[in-house]
Amino acid sequence: MTYVRNYMTCGRSGSSGNITESPLGTLSLAAIPEDGQNEVFAQWTGIPIPEPGVWVIAARCRQATPPGSGVQNPRNGVLPVWSGNFVQLLNRGQDVVEAKNYAYEFTVPEGTETLTWRVCAPSGTGDSAIWDHLYIGPKTDWQQLKALDLDWFRGDMMPMP
Repeated sequence: MTYVRNYMTCGRSGSSGNITESPLGTLSLAAIPEDGQNEVFAQWTGIPIPEPGVWVIAARCRQATPPGSGVQNPRNGVLPVWSGNFVQLLNRGQDVVEAKNYAYEFTVPEGTETLTWRVCAPSGTGDSAIWDHLYIGPKTDWQQLKALDLDWFRGDMMPMP
């Protein structure tokens, strides 16, 4: 039997803006009016990386209210991920959070033990985003999920027949 892991099991370790979290892991992120906020995000640190190689992060943005200009702060990208030895801004060229499914591949270099990952929202007054179905794992596990027509599962491990 093969096991597929979702390494997105650690608790949220930081945030900026107004954050509401449901017991099932749905995050509602909203800008704080008139506070000069540059970023609105929920962040996880200490995500374990047991092996280097190609990994996938994925999440579903269920709803997004973009800023009036249609462009959000470029430092506040959709799904940035980083460690002490690398940074990946995985949505370069697309700085507006949209309501859709996101999945990005990135390469974890040798010597990486943990990652930090954020989901973000537009940062203007009245802007918001709702995120759920957070996933991070090796590309091989992601491919096994996709073969079953799945993008996510709750919990950290799922046996595969």
